[in-house]
Amino acid sequence: MSEHEQPKHRLLAEAALLHLEGKPRQALEALKEAERSIPSPELYAAMGRLHYELKQFDPALACFAKVLEATPQQIAARFHQACCLDRLGRWGEALVAYEAVLAADPRHVEARLGLGSCLLRLERSREALAAYERCLEL
Repeated sequence: MSEHEQPKHRLLAEAALLHLEGKPRQALEALKEAERSIPSPELYAAMGRLHYELKQFDPALACFAKVLEATPQQIAARFHQACCLDRLGRWGEALVAYEAVLAADPRHVEARLGLGSCLLRLERSREALAAYERCLEL
């Protein structure tokens, strides 16, 4: 491990411990400190999950966008992006993101449930029913 990676890994470990102790805000601060030294997609993914947990959906969305800039095929980040958009009431955009997840992994049940939810909110009830029925088949 290089000299530059050691502080990052220490901060990541500290953030993980804080999160396990039920201190997500402090964990997020540790990750922000790590970001200043060496930003990485993994770091932004962790920050995004903590922002989401804290119901800070706009910052979470920004973090997942950074992950997807670096690794566009990252299914977990795309799913979390969809969840953020869903929680922000941006159902059309969330629908597109859920569809992207399902294109990569048709058996992703949570994405299919999210898709159904967005379809309902967009008043596309027949399509929502089909999405929910597909969940039962999986």
